[in-house]
Amino acid sequence: MIKVSRIPFLRLIASLSDAVDLVSPVLVDHHKRVAYIALRLAEELGLSRRECSDLVVAGLLHDSGTLSLAERLDCLDFDYLPGAAGAGEHAYMGYALFRQHDVLQTPATLIRYHHITREEALRFSLPEDVSKPSLLLHLADRIDILVDHGKQVIGQRREILERLAGPGGDKFLPDHLEAFKRLAEREEFWLDLVSPSIRQIVLERAPSVWIQLNIEHFKEMAELFCRLIDYRSRFTATHSSGVAASARSLAGK
Repeated sequence: MIKVSRIPFLRLIASLSDAVDLVSPVLVDHHKRVAYIALRLAEELGLSRRECSDLVVAGLLHDSGTLSLAERLDCLDFDYLPGAAGAGEHAYMGYALFRQHDVLQTPATLIRYHHITREEALRFSLPEDVSKPSLLLHLADRIDILVDHGKQVIGQRREILERLAGPGGDKFLPDHLEAFKRLAEREEFWLDLVSPSIRQIVLERAPSVWIQLNIEHFKEMAELFCRLIDYRSRFTATHSSGVAASARSLAGK
């Protein structure tokens, strides 16, 4: 039996993201595009490798707490209001799913507050190391929502910038918006964003992180996959865990 295995962390997280995106074709690659935008903004702002990595992980998993297709689609409204301090139901559910895993604690916190606004961050006295990356993730999420994937993307730059500068633009930090304005001038940013290879683009660009997992860690990750997949519907909420329990009992016999 393998006692310890060293694996590429972001590829594991991308697989979790893939499982979440299977809910609907409408949602495919949204997580990966948000991760890509957040990474490019973080690079533009000169954030550390660790901060970039945490933002990529949070981007890849940020809407995992939505338990139905209807709720996921609600999040695609630019003016979506989740509730106090960004702690809407799906944001908190995502936080609850991931906070128990040591390697996911920081991304889990960013997921909890990924719909927070500047005003809420001040009102609830969130520390900067939580509020700033959470606000950046919020901006990345809203940018992707503003992109019409049925149209040529580069021609949408001005409209997206104007929307962010208009009503609701005060939700974001000015330096984050300035970073996006600079980024928006680069055609390669937009072409990568709408590429069918966005998963690979994110994995190749993001800081390389390897982690060691023992057999207990693998079991925890398997249980996490189980929850993410089965909780999409009340009809399958206990299916994988039921199969696992039956298989264990049969093996014991």
